[in-house]
Amino acid sequence: MVRGAGAELPLFFLDWLTLTDDIVQLTVPGFEYPRPHTRPRVHYVGPLAVSDTGTHPLPDWWAELDSRLPTVLVTQGSAEPDLDRMVRPTLTALGTEAVNVLVSLGGRESESGLALPANARLADALPYDEVFPALSAFVTNGGYGGVGFAIRHGVPVVAVGRSQDKAEVAARIRWSGIGIGIPRRTISARAIGHAVGEVLWQPRYRARAREFREQAAQCSGLDAAARVVVGSGTDRGPGEGSGT
Repeated sequence: MVRGAGAELPLFFLDWLTLTDDIVQLTVPGFEYPRPHTRPRVHYVGPLAVSDTGTHPLPDWWAELDSRLPTVLVTQGSAEPDLDRMVRPTLTALGTEAVNVLVSLGGRESESGLALPANARLADALPYDEVFPALSAFVTNGGYGGVGFAIRHGVPVVAVGRSQDKAEVAARIRWSGIGIGIPRRTISARAIGHAVGEVLWQPRYRARAREFREQAAQCSGLDAAARVVVGSGTDRGPGEGSGT
């Protein structure tokens, strides 16, 4: 027990969730495995992350994109600096395809050494709530927040990641049907090209992603989360029921 930090846990520390009465889950019910024997009530309030053009304005090249083509966003988030793991293989795979490729560096400064094919555009960061409605696919390292934007906007996902919670996110993407989850730290251009082509041209991924968008629209968001935190927990609107 750490002095001044409270009582000693009566169980293994990774099992602390079994001591809770309620869990606020920042996603939709379809993105979580069925859990018939969980003790806490799980409240699905939907993805809460937001972005706006005031924080990260649309880049000047946004108006130059060919709206007749599918648009694919690829990012490794802000914690993974080695672009050889996913960004460069994706550019190699899609550089000659009839698609718009957007690369977001997750708030880092632009990479001067990143060679872009003619169909690709680069930004340090993008206002996701403005960009995602135009996307046909999202290629990500599996960050939970980024995948939340895809869920809210009904965009199929290709996730490549294994560190932190990334493998679990990839597993949920596969299981739920909204895309392809690959629990690896790196990927080849051939493999990522095949995965992106699959989610772009197989309609089942888009259909499932749209189902998730509808689930997210029915969740009560921050208001529901606040009610649970302050102790009411009485709202049982769509997406806020106990885990099943």
